[in-house]
Amino acid sequence: MDTPSLTPKLITTYNLQLFYEKEQLQTSIAWFRNEQEDLIKRNTISPTNIFFENKGDLEVEGIELESKFTFRGNWYFTGSYTYQTNENSQGTENFTLQPNSITKLGLGYTTKDWSVGIFDTYFDHFHDNIILNAARNKVNPPSEAYHNFFH
Repeated sequence: MDTPSLTPKLITTYNLQLFYEKEQLQTSIAWFRNEQEDLIKRNTISPTNIFFENKGDLEVEGIELESKFTFRGNWYFTGSYTYQTNENSQGTENFTLQPNSITKLGLGYTTKDWSVGIFDTYFDHFHDNIILNAARNKVNPPSEAYHNFFH
């Protein structure tokens, strides 16, 4: 469907990162901010009549901490923590419904030709879409925080 009045979404990203590195330790902290303007929204008049329009803005802001520590030659421990918040131009917090925090931890062994590791990612709960639609039908239970183990 052609919508001549539709303009591209504009995304501006800011990122400030500090690094520290010494022998067996690498660590960093980062601040980020993402500003999105002229979001594209789908509107439904009827099941067969859909149109798109530019509507609203979104700001995402957060911090990320990362670290890697090597020991006994080939062993390493790595981890990161990310925290973000977001709000749209109507003042709706957690508009993206994404978790506010994610933690990643891992232990690994590496050589010149191969590596192996075990990692865990912990996700805070996803936000309920009641934030966006108070009249929505509740079909599923609220999200809970969870671990995602992988290697």
